[in-house]
Amino acid sequence: MVIRIGVVALAATTGFNAAFFLYGEIRAMSETIGVSLRSTAFAIAFVTVYAWGPAVLAYWVGRRVRREPLLPWARWLRVFTLGILVGCVTSEAALLWDEARFADEAARAPGVAISRARAWPFGGSGLVYDPGEGIHSTD
Repeated sequence: MVIRIGVVALAATTGFNAAFFLYGEIRAMSETIGVSLRSTAFAIAFVTVYAWGPAVLAYWVGRRVRREPLLPWARWLRVFTLGILVGCVTSEAALLWDEARFADEAARAPGVAISRARAWPFGGSGLVYDPGEGIHSTD
């Protein structure tokens, strides 16, 4: 029983971690501000394909090593998928929170162009405010 709970926790955290970091980087690098259907759909599709490959391989190897699975495929699939969805939503919330903070920073300095890197862990891209163009993202 304890091992099964550990496997459930491992599947959920693996899905969450993969989704949080991959979704955030893809969404941040798509150079959009706010929720965009195109960038969100692409990020979710990328996370699904990229995270499922190693996950299915790990499940298959686990089945080869141990004949009776620790977790049935359908339950494992639900737990992993739930981890992915929670990771994507949490990542989007972190990005929107950072964008809202930057909008406040830009509002405090009207008429001045400012820029900064996004907050951790998405520091690979930046946020820029140009007085004539508004706020946009760069990679």
